[in-house]
Amino acid sequence: MGLVKAFSGALSGTLQDQWIDIIKPAPFDEQTVVVPGLFADSDGSNVGVLTNGSKILVPENTTAIIFNQGKVDEVVDEPGGYQYYDYLAHSVFDESGKGASSITGEVRERMRYGGKAINTRRIVFVNLREIRGVRFGTQSPVPYHDNKIDETLKFRTRGTLSLKIADPQLFVSNFVPASASYYSFADIEVRAKLLPEFLQSLAAALDAFSGRYRILETPSHTREILEEINSENTFAGTWRERFGIEIVTMTLDALDLTQESRELIRKHLGQPPEEEDQPAEKKPDLDEVLDDVDPQIESIRKLKDLLDMQAITKKEFDAKKKQILGL
Repeated sequence: MGLVKAFSGALSGTLQDQWIDIIKPAPFDEQTVVVPGLFADSDGSNVGVLTNGSKILVPENTTAIIFNQGKVDEVVDEPGGYQYYDYLAHSVFDESGKGASSITGEVRERMRYGGKAINTRRIVFVNLREIRGVRFGTQSPVPYHDNKIDETLKFRTRGTLSLKIADPQLFVSNFVPASASYYSFADIEVRAKLLPEFLQSLAAALDAFSGRYRILETPSHTREILEEINSENTFAGTWRERFGIEIVTMTLDALDLTQESRELIRKHLGQPPEEEDQPAEKKPDLDEVLDDVDPQIESIRKLKDLLDMQAITKKEFDAKKKQILGL
């Protein structure tokens, strides 16, 4: 088995006429990282399935990965056109007779497995571009010791991440679910896997910086905070080695101090306390009341956590909740 390179770079000129029946990546949207291979005129059947002689186009900023029985068989990260050959396959016209016996054996094996080929090769494409706009938010207040007033303050924050797949093979092997042909950081379940670890690392990095900067100065030092996160040997600091994921940039869009922390700052500045006209009585958490009543509740609770983290919008929460409840 193997790939033979036919040309480098983009498909153009006379090659475009010759390479009509070609496998290309399905369209990437803004936060999609893995898509299946599709024939240029595909009707959606046999998505990502390779056969002997298949022609493959690998665009720029894209890696093609070929799987054989669920294991990575080949990785192609150089743009260009390729042709796939299974050197173990034999023609039916092979004078040695191996072709006919090979086909007979394959038919016998397919009958055993419901008519499906047991050695199906499939191809996926991994997006190597920077994935921007992955939202996050802290669910619980983060402690931060402000040396200027010698008080531990608490706040919630929200922001966005920019991610990049630095090692495509490691990513599809260690992070993407087996047999998945489509994967996106816009997916709620995907963010639920990533964000809790990142928030742990963010809290630790902010704690490390608490002795250097005032609490309200932290948004202007996000580059240093990100360097601290990436240098950790736990949680998000290990994504590069564990999953092939790199955090490129981070922004902190807002810092919301708790009521108690605002009062401590006002006290330090000699200002009178704020009028307490806004705190409303906290309503009971419906998820806690309904805990263990229905298995759907756990899924809705996880969804609510993501909403509290501001990793998803209220619209996304409502739509997914209806899907879980079958409404």
